[in-house]
Amino acid sequence: SGLERYRLALLAAREDVGNPRAGTDWAVFGYEKQHDLKLLDSGGGGPDELAGKFSVGSIMYGLCRLPDPGSGTPRIVLISWVGENVPESQRAACAGHLPVIRSFFREAT
Repeated sequence: SGLERYRLALLAAREDVGNPRAGTDWAVFGYEKQHDLKLLDSGGGGPDELAGKFSVGSIMYGLCRLPDPGSGTPRIVLISWVGENVPESQRAACAGHLPVIRSFFREAT
């Protein structure tokens, strides 16, 4: 899968987003050469800052730590982004990646 090349950086970003004591509450990931998933950016400005990182020409994934409205306990949300200008062939190629990416980040908890 495309998760091996940058595995340690992906896991480190997931750990930072999941740690309430860390200054990072979001991370955004994208493809290198349409195969290898890599960390593109991260920050501490919440979901609004994260939303500004998504590109209309890219398939990307975001992780964001948000307080649960009921309990206040932090939750990690995975966002799958497919920009409106992404070619249909690329959309199809990446469609099957989401379950693998979801389980990769879930297991990293």
